[in-house]
Amino acid sequence: MTAAQYSRRITSIERGYLNAATQGDNPIISFVIEGRGRLDPQELERAIVVTSRANPGLSVARKGKLWLGTGEPPALEVHTTGAGEEWTDHPFLHTPLDLVHGPVASVGLISDGHVDRLVIRVSHAVADGRGIERWTDDLFRALRGEEPAGSTSTVTDQYFLSKARRRPAPDAPWASPGSPQPSPLGAGRDDADLPRWSHVRLDGDFPFMTARIISRLGDVCPGARVLVPVDLRRHDPTIDSTANLSAPLYMEARPGRGWREVQGRILRAMANGDELRAIMARFVASNPMARSLEQARSAGRDGLFPCTAIVSDHGRIDADHRYALPEWRPEAVFTLPMLVPYAAMFISSFSVNGRTSLTLGHRSSDSRQRATGFLQTIVDAVQDGEAAA
Repeated sequence: MTAAQYSRRITSIERGYLNAATQGDNPIISFVIEGRGRLDPQELERAIVVTSRANPGLSVARKGKLWLGTGEPPALEVHTTGAGEEWTDHPFLHTPLDLVHGPVASVGLISDGHVDRLVIRVSHAVADGRGIERWTDDLFRALRGEEPAGSTSTVTDQYFLSKARRRPAPDAPWASPGSPQPSPLGAGRDDADLPRWSHVRLDGDFPFMTARIISRLGDVCPGARVLVPVDLRRHDPTIDSTANLSAPLYMEARPGRGWREVQGRILRAMANGDELRAIMARFVASNPMARSLEQARSAGRDGLFPCTAIVSDHGRIDADHRYALPEWRPEAVFTLPMLVPYAAMFISSFSVNGRTSLTLGHRSSDSRQRATGFLQTIVDAVQDGEAAA
């Protein structure tokens, strides 16, 4: 299969992000690798071409109900930030992606003279975090002169219903959108909003970060609704796809629940295949957040959101094995999380080289002070919980 021959149906989950894109939010994942040394732009461009041929799912455009291959690899942009400039404010990170004509992904090399940041930006309507990691792993294989593993599968989320060992009851835990919750960041959606990110790193490798974050949310925002993305590939690890194959697992954050109790609830829900509820029925009937475009338009306008937070833990990454080059060593891996109309914020975590990165994605109309303070309460809770263990 050539990149131009690639074709697959748009999944029901991907349609949710297509709806979000119509509301002016930013359903784009930016996967970031920070390192020191030298990344050659010409070598990067060559590797992007090789990677795109082996993984055509990030070189597509929308045609009706399909993603069709364009054969065009993501373009590389090289930028330098000046002294005192905040690199996350760079226009490259806020440029929309064209889902109808392409490209649906872009690659940036942003340097401040000390640290190089390789940024792979992809619309979440096309790929999920694991899919972007697959593409990036092949990019570095190509940079090292190795053969890419490739991702050519065209299966959709419906495929995994037949592979799941257990199917949950079709009724979702939230039968209706429920009472919207106030954002702990103190604002609602605004038409002029841009995504903003607060980022911290803490020494140590802390497992089960999703449970730790939800536990803290329960104390700060009692009754908060939390969406946890679950990789459907777990039902069939042989699937080689970059598509958006992550389905939502819905949790409710309650005060007094320690992270171990929360982790037990997550494991029981996954053992029951609860994330499959999102794809067992039509999106308009099963989505508890915004069942119509009108609901998506109104979500968050008054400072109240159907979902308080999306929480995604990418786990431990061996960056030296996956992303090291003879002239370049990775030091950190993290995402700049996306925004969607129905969620107040998005928190992602990574464990790399003995350190844990936490990134909070929020809106420019939110209080930056509240965002950084909220993130610090999570750090404090994680460190206090580890000390008490």
